[in-house]
This record gives sequence, C-alpha cells and structure tokens, in this order.
Amino acid sequence: MADNRAMLHHGQVSERDVKSASARVAMDDFDGLVSGKMQVLFPAVGGWNIFYTPKEGDHVVMSRLPNGAQEGHILGKVYTANKMPQGGAPDIILLVSDDGKNVVRFDAKAGTLDLICDQKGSFKTKNLDIEVKETTKIQTKDLKGKIENEVVIEAVNNATFGSSATGLVKLGNSIDTVGGLLLELCRIFRTQQTVGSPALHRTHPETIAQIIELESVIGKVLK
Repeated sequence: MADNRAMLHHGQVSERDVKSASARVAMDDFDGLVSGKMQVLFPAVGGWNIFYTPKEGDHVVMSRLPNGAQEGHILGKVYTANKMPQGGAPDIILLVSDDGKNVVRFDAKAGTLDLICDQKGSFKTKNLDIEVKETTKIQTKDLKGKIENEVVIEAVNNATFGSSATGLVKLGNSIDTVGGLLLELCRIFRTQQTVGSPALHRTHPETIAQIIELESVIGKVLK
C-alpha cells in the first residue's frame, strides 16, 4: 500500500487558473518543484457549490497522486503568521476578504447574519418576501428608489414622516394624489376648533364658508 503521508505537501501557489478552478503549487519539500495544474476541492451541499481559487503566493496543502507531481488536488489554504483567523469564535462561519473590509459572518448560536461590504454591491431576485418580527432600522446617507407599478404602505398604528431640517416633498403628477392632499388640508382647517394660541374661540363662520368654497373648486378642477 502506498504511503499517503508522502503525497501531502505544503507549498505556495505559483499560478492559478480561475476558469478551471485550478492552480500550480511550488512544493516546499521538493525544493520549490512546481506541480501541474491541480484542481481545488470545494464544499458542496445539495444543489449549492462554493467555488474558489487561491491566489498566487497563498500557502496551501495539496495532495498529489501516486503517478508523480503533475496530478493531484489542492485541499485548501492554511493559516500562516501573516494570515490568521479574523474574528474567529465558537459557532461562527466567517468569510473575510484579504483586506478585511468585506465580511460575511454567521453566528449559528445567536442566529445572526452580518453582511459588510466596503464597495458597491447588488442584490437581484425575482420575488422577495421580508418578514421582521421586531424592529427594522435603516441608516443611510441617501435613499433612492424606482417603483414601476404601485407602492402600498399600511400601518396598524401611526405612520410618521419627518425631517430634522427644512425639506422638500415632491408629489408626482397624479391628480388623485394632489387633490386628495389639498382636500384633506381643507378638512383640517375647516374642523379646527381654535385659531391662534392661546385663543380658545372657534373658527369664524366666514372662514369656514371660504374653505368649503375652496373645497368645491378643488373637487371640480382636480377630479
């Protein structure tokens, strides 16, 4: 039986081919002898595959076949003094870019998933349902969106929209939207019981009559 221990080697990737997920390795215990192109073994679960190819200079472990140094497989990348685990902890699955700025961190015990991307990214899906059982907070510098059809937002209790500074709210050219907003403002003014502060008197009847007339005009123009 062949001695498999002699077929496991440490070395540095000297060349990689991302199209075939393979690489050549300069083996440390063979005085830097470079292997043939060896495919990288990758995890696969059901219909999901994780493809990766170590880059030039990465320290890897390879297994060569008994027929020589030209064929075999790269088993994976190993930790070195210059590349140690970043944020490793029990029950953690961690994907980290070399510069440490892009992170995917899943905590199996806490059931949390953190996605940190330092550059531009995109998320595309045909249909998406998001359910958050408790609180959702979004903090960003600018938020822009484009909706091709309609937007429906329902609140069981209160819906609040505010700005900490003087802002501008722009409405589209929907007559229903503009007319509904103006009529609602008229209703608020018409049903106001007091004018000024701390005055306690009711809105003057002539003012109410003018508001009703304005409502009529709005109803005719903005149908």
